[in-house]
Amino acid sequence: MFFDRLNGKFQMRVIQQALSILLSILTVSFAADTPHELSKIAGWKGAAPNSENTFNFIILSDRTGGHVPGRWAQAIEQINLLKPDFVMSVGDFIEGYTEDVNRLNAEWAEFDEMTQKLDAPFFYCPGNHDVLNPKMLKLYIEKHGVNGKSYYSFDYKGSHFVILDSSSAMRDTDFADAQIKWLARDMNSCSKADRIFVFYHHPEMKNKPCFKKTMELLPKDKTTIFAGHRHELNYLEHNSLPIHVLAETGSAKRK
Repeated sequence: MFFDRLNGKFQMRVIQQALSILLSILTVSFAADTPHELSKIAGWKGAAPNSENTFNFIILSDRTGGHVPGRWAQAIEQINLLKPDFVMSVGDFIEGYTEDVNRLNAEWAEFDEMTQKLDAPFFYCPGNHDVLNPKMLKLYIEKHGVNGKSYYSFDYKGSHFVILDSSSAMRDTDFADAQIKWLARDMNSCSKADRIFVFYHHPEMKNKPCFKKTMELLPKDKTTIFAGHRHELNYLEHNSLPIHVLAETGSAKRK
């Protein structure tokens, strides 16, 4: 009689342990740090899972040259839903075309108030409406310049991003020469980049000499260029360099 009760307790203990192990198996949590690791956990691994170096960014193009009220603000709201790593641009943010500092400050305040509602970082790029004359360029650099310049670059996950000021380069040969010298140094410093993305406003800088010199500095095998200004989608090539011309974001189409 004693043996049977002991055996019964032993059997109950075995059953409890088995249930505990089974429960732990059913509730185990898998963790992943990269898309590739995540594909190992999924029921279907995916035909081509992203690598850990994958990222996404959005490019905003012309807002002005006849801006449509509310359209830029709507674009900001939609971008926040997409949750990009960051947002690039190709210029023409304010109507500009004046030396009236009070008016320029008011236009920049209006633009920045809308743009600063972005959840993602935003990178400025000047267009002709933003830096048409020396006074406008000075104000632009004060507000949105990097290291006292309207052109700059940065690296992200193996890619190199370059922002140029085509408007000032077309207007001022000294400015163009300084920007080209800077670009030459910048290209030497990013030789190990997987890709180079270049952003400026005018697709071809109206065939100015500075455009030809700029193109000669960009590696053909890994450079992609984005521009705006024309308010229409287009694709160009210059010496085998691809130039994607973007349609307007917040302005009316040109007729």
